[in-house]
Amino acid sequence: MLKYMRTHATSWIIKVGLFFIIIVFAFYFGWGRIRGRHEGMVAEVNGQFITRKDLNERYQNLLAFYRDRFRGQVSEEMIRTLGLKRQALNELINSILLYQEALRMNLRISPEELRESIQSSPLFQVNGQFSRGRYLRILSLNRTKPEDFEQMHKQHLLIDKLRNLILQNTGIVSEGEAREAYLMENEKVNLEYIKVEQRGFLAESEVTPAEVQEYFSNHQEDFRIPEKANLQYMVFRPKDYRDKVDISQEEIKASYEENIDDFVIQEQVRARHILFKVPPDADEKKVEEIRKRAEEIRARAKKKEDFVSLAEKYSEGPTAKKGGDLGFFPRGRMVKAFEDAAFSLRPGELSRVVRTQFGFHVIKVEDVKQERTQSLDEVRKSIESTLRDQKSRDLAERSAEEAFYTLYKDGEMEQVAEEYHVSVNETGFFSREEKIKELPGSDEMISIAFSLKEGDISPPVEISKDFYILRLTEKQQSRLPELAEARDHVEKELKEKKAEERAQSVAEGLFAEVKAGKSMKEAAVSKGLKVEETGLVKKRTNYIPQIGALEGLAEVISPLDAEHPYPDRALKAGKDWVIIRFKEAEKPDMKKFESERQSWENMLRSRKGEEGFQRWLIALRERSKIEIIGDVTEL
Repeated sequence: MLKYMRTHATSWIIKVGLFFIIIVFAFYFGWGRIRGRHEGMVAEVNGQFITRKDLNERYQNLLAFYRDRFRGQVSEEMIRTLGLKRQALNELINSILLYQEALRMNLRISPEELRESIQSSPLFQVNGQFSRGRYLRILSLNRTKPEDFEQMHKQHLLIDKLRNLILQNTGIVSEGEAREAYLMENEKVNLEYIKVEQRGFLAESEVTPAEVQEYFSNHQEDFRIPEKANLQYMVFRPKDYRDKVDISQEEIKASYEENIDDFVIQEQVRARHILFKVPPDADEKKVEEIRKRAEEIRARAKKKEDFVSLAEKYSEGPTAKKGGDLGFFPRGRMVKAFEDAAFSLRPGELSRVVRTQFGFHVIKVEDVKQERTQSLDEVRKSIESTLRDQKSRDLAERSAEEAFYTLYKDGEMEQVAEEYHVSVNETGFFSREEKIKELPGSDEMISIAFSLKEGDISPPVEISKDFYILRLTEKQQSRLPELAEARDHVEKELKEKKAEERAQSVAEGLFAEVKAGKSMKEAAVSKGLKVEETGLVKKRTNYIPQIGALEGLAEVISPLDAEHPYPDRALKAGKDWVIIRFKEAEKPDMKKFESERQSWENMLRSRKGEEGFQRWLIALRERSKIEIIGDVTEL
């Protein structure tokens, strides 16, 4: 969207700010300014229009979010399963509806609320304090005036205010509800089980040529050969341009002065500590015993006994072997109670006993570094390197754009590559589900490749800091294979299917036997199997390590008890089958509930509030005029 974001997408500033800024940009500059229907519209919401550009931007933001979350492992199948294109449209529709409803309800955002929200954003802070210089600089880098951004953010806050209002009115929770939820969530059971594995029947699963032919004929679509593409591409790498750019001392000085806040080193302390851990389930008597032990050791340190030796002997923390040494750390690194104590001490001073969620601490500060601003000489090389990175990136981008326009005017890729001193590479044929080994970020490459027609050339695309120009040389259409092409795959799948059916048959037979009165052990031994135990597991779980993931497992095991030890069937676990039997249960510790009651009430309040908000939003959508214009899957 904006050049600085493309350049520094991995920097902490942009990572923190992407959601904060991009969402409100789309909100304000997208549908907020549309007033009439035209060819680029994809939806109309109570007279307000959403453009294809808005939809595509929201879709790309969602895609980037999931790629980051799953570390790039996002296939086309996953995109379809998640329904990202429909999700993007629904988000835009909901945003419009919420904003319209907030205006109808006459909700307002005061200047004080707006100011507090912006100033509290870490994106605009230096050392935990709002920096107007950084605020204006980031907006400038995004080519946005403060008044425009503040209007955008005001609309964003208005939606949040309406949402919070609905949540507060629907998220009411009683102590009884919290207690019941705690019991359901924390009750544990130990199950006996017999596992009938599919792989145990693979060796005996023979298939005949006739069976293979029949299975292939009935499931030919399952073996469809996907559409494939072949690409030529050129790469313009910023690192190849580093020696071609010049950085003047004036530029370095100007950058230093413009970004002076970035060179402030926060106050830091070097501290040691002795930790006395407090177990989560410790009662008041136990907590007091631990506190007294901490006081005793503090008293010894106060009498000038060697703190390092005391930490090595008594500390229960991971730094005990280092004499409790935590090294230097700034504010914001430690939990607040610990931080407040450490930063209140002078070198050589000892803290009182400090309580945190980890236990009791005795802290000794050894050194303090006051906050200071690094001099230009200290950061000159770093600034020069950053400017060189920026300039070399800009030069690589400009070269890629010039090469693209040359190609666009009927230039030959080999000829253009020679002119710009890059090489022409080829991927070989690949499908949407395959990775292109030679290329980073191949998910994005694949998405672009399959949007091209044969002979088309893509504009430069930035992936992993390099710029790529792609040319689709050939596309093979999806087709149904002949049996000879898919025989190995068909035979393997058919054998696995037969083995799974055999495992199911054995499991169902065993289940019938134990339900009729035979013991689990007798039934298992008769088939050469064994009875095992899960150990104590939560009733409200759909995953047991020894068995695997079972859809709906929680609903199956929740009603089991000594009188009704068996479910109503054998259970499918992936390709395997299991027979389970209730053995014993463990009730939750209700004393622990009392200490956690507030967090359980908060959790339920949040859950009930969200459920209530979704019901309210569905009702709002039902009484609104929403029209989808055209096929939104073709972004």
